[in-house]
Amino acid sequence: STCKPGCLTTAVVNLTVAGGNSEWSPTTDMASGSKAYESCSSIHDGYEGQIEIMCFFGVLSQNPAGCKARPCPAGTTVSVELDGSTEDLVLTKEITSGLT
Repeated sequence: STCKPGCLTTAVVNLTVAGGNSEWSPTTDMASGSKAYESCSSIHDGYEGQIEIMCFFGVLSQNPAGCKARPCPAGTTVSVELDGSTEDLVLTKEITSGLT
């Protein structure tokens, strides 16, 4: 037989999303090769999606590739400063993070 140690509830992995950090442990023992998922917003509220947590021979690891920056929704107020004057603008449509 082949020994495949899993990850116990005492195992800890540091989850990181865009500078936000949180320690995570499984609520039940995980078999080696199994995966769990955690909400990205529980680690960084500016992100949505799920972070993948993997157990491999007793070691937990994380993959935040499923986390995406949340868009700025229509109706959001944004302060804009131009030439020393500040104006509050209300977005009329959703803006995807990183776009203008």
